Amino acid sequence: MGVNNCNFCKNTGIGWEQRNDIKKTQAIDIHFRRAEQLHSADSTFAKGFSDDSVSNIVSMGKKFLTEKELRPQDKYRLYFTGKYDARDEVKEQLDSVDVTDTIDYEEHNDILKITLRD
Repeated sequence: MGVNNCNFCKNTGIGWEQRNDIKKTQAIDIHFRRAEQLHSADSTFAKGFSDDSVSNIVSMGKKFLTEKELRPQDKYRLYFTGKYDARDEVKEQLDSVDVTDTIDYEEHNDILKITLRD
């Protein structure tokens, strides 16, 4: 996402001075809203996010968990592409959220695949 581009932030109304993880959750909201407007808000969407930053993945994971309550028909998946040693930190932070029984983790060589299930 172009959240480090000042023109992108200006044109979308995202505050340039905010942390990147916050800006990314706002930018993905804009993307999802546009997709829902174009394809019908009642449609099922597969929503995903990939990043190598623990804070970005955790922020987006928390956002997806909240959104899943509003749009349970959608599928949500995150891909953590950061350092292998940081995977436990990602899991710990996401598991601290109240709805952790809906999170599945799959270890792959290069990524940690995080799926929010029904």
